[in-house]
Amino acid sequence: MSASAQKHDYLVFVERFQPLHNGHLHVMRRALSAGRKLIVLVGSSNAARSPRNPFTYDERRDTILAARGAIEAAPDRIIVRPLPDFLYNDRAWIAHVQRSLDEALTEDGGSERASVGLIGHSKNKSSYYLRMFLNWDAVDVPTQHGALNSTDLREDYLRRAPRISAAPRSVLPRPARFSPASCWPTPSNGWSGRQSSIAA
Repeated sequence: MSASAQKHDYLVFVERFQPLHNGHLHVMRRALSAGRKLIVLVGSSNAARSPRNPFTYDERRDTILAARGAIEAAPDRIIVRPLPDFLYNDRAWIAHVQRSLDEALTEDGGSERASVGLIGHSKNKSSYYLRMFLNWDAVDVPTQHGALNSTDLREDYLRRAPRISAAPRSVLPRPARFSPASCWPTPSNGWSGRQSSIAA
């Protein structure tokens, strides 16, 4: 799609990327075909390592940036920012998303009148956030990867059996550098509680 045919100046993609997979890359490609730039907000950026959050924000940011070649994106077309959790406080979470967008636009030299949309895939009840920003267009991207989801992929990583076909080899964390033991609840890593069954 040519620049003149792109509907949005910026499209915002909110996900946890635990881990990044081909379904995410499909959404990112669609975003870059429909918008001039993509702002990726990495959720749960303040979460400690756990079975549900095995990768830190820095690791996920680096993985997303490494994927630019796989989706043929120019380096300056993808902006990545952290998005912390605000448990049981949607109002605070929405305010932080808006603040993150404002900061990204300021740093990028974008106009306050820039056209903004929220892009994602409505997979289940966890995707309700796509309808929370009434001032932004909601762009729903149909899946091309069936039931591919991060929950199953995390379990594969914890078993040290990553599915190479689930994402480009160049952006998959190396099993040799991945330590499943660091994700389990111990006094040393400060994590407590049970593994969540919620897909993300």
